[in-house]
Formats: sequence, structure tokens, C-alpha cells
Amino acid sequence: MNFPDYITHIPSVNNDFENLSSDVFIIRGKRRNYVYDVGNGGDALEILSEIPNKIAIISHFHHDHIMNIDKLGFEDVIQGRITEKYTKVGRVIEDEMFISDGVNIRVFFLTNSHAKDFLVLEVGDYLFLSDSVYCTVVKDERVYNANLLKKQIEELEKVSAKYFVVSHDEKLIYKKDEIINRLKSIYSRRNPKSAYIPEKAGD
Repeated sequence: MNFPDYITHIPSVNNDFENLSSDVFIIRGKRRNYVYDVGNGGDALEILSEIPNKIAIISHFHHDHIMNIDKLGFEDVIQGRITEKYTKVGRVIEDEMFISDGVNIRVFFLTNSHAKDFLVLEVGDYLFLSDSVYCTVVKDERVYNANLLKKQIEELEKVSAKYFVVSHDEKLIYKKDEIINRLKSIYSRRNPKSAYIPEKAGD
């Protein structure tokens, strides 16, 4: 499945931790280019350096999503409060926002286990989820927070987008129900006596 012409994808680079770089997406508006996550060096830096009139929208504070911020010029950087503590640039939003620039973009916070203060984008038929469908690490174990996962599923079910876009994933674009059913399958393994659900069955 391919994106429409106004969306450009720069693939993630999954090398060693230091050189890990997120997927980067450029949404072309009439006046500006909206960059969802900026990556960490490499192809993302090279391609983004050639893009004019850039506004960055950062999903969360992990290094593979933010490190190119200091190396590129952005007209604005939109992020949550925790992320701004790491980027030290741009502005913080506290609630959802809408951008209308020849393309309509909804920016909103999504409950998830992976990271706090997480922003996702809804653009037409696509919901860009970045890493929000992934787990976290608690005491060296890869787990989902059961309560947060339940809320995330409920929030995702209300989204009108038909396709969900997931970072660090070879397939990248999924039908909405594929991702929701994946998360429901994980939630179905919850133990009422535990706040956490192992990422994989049997762990």
C-alpha cells in the first residue's frame, strides 16, 4: 500500500542503539511541510535539510525521534511537555490541535504504555502512531500497562482513520482493525493480580 502524493516516508534505521533512527513522515501542505518525528542522523537528516518551510511535530522524547532537531532549521516544533524538556526548543501543546493548510491534520495525545505525553497525527485516512503500540520496560521486562492499554484501545476505536501507520515496522501500514485486534489480543492475556501484561505470551 502506498501513501498519497502529499505524504513522504523516510524509513527507520534499526542499527545499534546509538544510531537507531525512527521513521520520519513529511506531510506537504500548501504553505508548509509538516514533519512527524525528525529521526537521528542518516538519510532523514540529509532529506530534511532540503525541505523548506518545515514544522516539526514530535511524537515523544526517545532519542531516535528527536536527535535531528538541533541539526535542522524548523519554523516551529510542536510537542508535549515532557518531550520539550529533551528538545529544549519550540512550543508545548496541552490538548489536541488542528492544522488546515491544504491538508487537514489533527494532532492529539494518545494513551499508551510506551512513553508519556505521546502525540499522534490523523491525516485523512491515516493515523500515524509512531511507537505508541509498543510496550515499555519495567524491571528489565518488556510489558504493557494493563490500564493504559485498555484506555488506548478505547481511544483508537473512536478514530475515523481507516489505516494505522506504525514506526519501526516493515509492513508500516495496517488496517485499523489489525492494530486494534493485536492490542486486544495482548489485553486478553491480562492477569487481574498484576498491573502489567508481558509483551509476549508465556513470558
